[in-house]
Amino acid sequence: MSKQKSSSRVEPQKLRSALLGGCFLLSMILLVVYTSYVVSFSNLSFWRSNRVTAPVPKGETKIASPHQADARYQKEKLPSNPFCDFSNRRNDYCEMEGDIRIHGNSSSIFFVASSNVNATKLQESWKLKPHPRKGDARAMARVTEMSVKTLSTRDAPKCAVHSSVPAIVFSTGGYMGNFFHDFTDILITIFTTSQQFNGEVQFLISEILPWWNEKYQKILKSLTNYEIIDFNQDQVVRCYPHVIMGLKFHKEMSIDPSKSPYGLTMVDFGRFIRKSFALERDTAIKLGPDQVVIQVVPLGGLEGISWIDFGLATVSMKMHYMQYTISLDESTLTEQFARGDPVLSDQKEAYKKHGWDRMIDLYFAKQGVKLDMGRFSSTLLHALELLRQQ
Repeated sequence: MSKQKSSSRVEPQKLRSALLGGCFLLSMILLVVYTSYVVSFSNLSFWRSNRVTAPVPKGETKIASPHQADARYQKEKLPSNPFCDFSNRRNDYCEMEGDIRIHGNSSSIFFVASSNVNATKLQESWKLKPHPRKGDARAMARVTEMSVKTLSTRDAPKCAVHSSVPAIVFSTGGYMGNFFHDFTDILITIFTTSQQFNGEVQFLISEILPWWNEKYQKILKSLTNYEIIDFNQDQVVRCYPHVIMGLKFHKEMSIDPSKSPYGLTMVDFGRFIRKSFALERDTAIKLGPDQVVIQVVPLGGLEGISWIDFGLATVSMKMHYMQYTISLDESTLTEQFARGDPVLSDQKEAYKKHGWDRMIDLYFAKQGVKLDMGRFSSTLLHALELLRQQ
């Protein structure tokens, strides 16, 4: 009898301990979700419009059949597109091999051709912004436009610094500082672009943010063995045998193995991150086919963007994704608006009535979540059970 009474007292204590631990876990989850989702209107409007293929700006893409080129010029590595691909809806991308000279302060990249190159190929130039938010005017306004130009040896600037390794030129302008954009725009794309070089590559970064580099230095140092160059402030001419401009974007918070070198996946990215931070365990918990990520989705019709931007990435990392959508009573917006207001009852109508700027500010920046633990407890206890499976 005494054992039964003792056991009955212990069970509520265990449940209370579990709930306290769950609250701590939940606060961490909400912190990540909130940090990731406090974004400007332009981010979401771009997310919405970016699902539709953006038109290629007139005059930017120059495509000709390789068979039209004179064979004697093929050895000069002057591809018929040439160098650059402007067709992707999310990023422009250039890749050059040979004698490439970079003068960051003037935003200029020169491909130096030998004297037997057709004169019509010389003095050609192309412009691009090496950041994967193409089509988002607000983000790209914070990115330096660079020029790629073909010059003869006689006209090319003299090399001040010679390098034997490739270079990757990209920008940390745009929406850097937002957790979601840090990863989906830069950290994942620089991983897929640079991993093929096994550290033997140098980064030249425009709109460089010292605090951002410091924050992610363990990741960046795992990708390059060399000093990171502040592109905009660099006064010298640097010469490289191989240069990549821009980062290839696959999809939000994810990697398409068919488009990445060596078939890289998000599982590889996860392993890379753990290695960068010297984490001894391969996973945070013992993973199985039915496990470990819960996203709390606030009010605002955000279920779709939550699934696309985080759910798909979770699944691609071979984890089970659970999405908890809050009830009306769990949103702090009930303290600001009457129950019948479209902000609470009809989000589609609210967007039409108040406009995207106003509603995104409300739903993303000014909305808090007060979880109903009775409603959420079953989801939380299930997550705790998964965490115990060591």
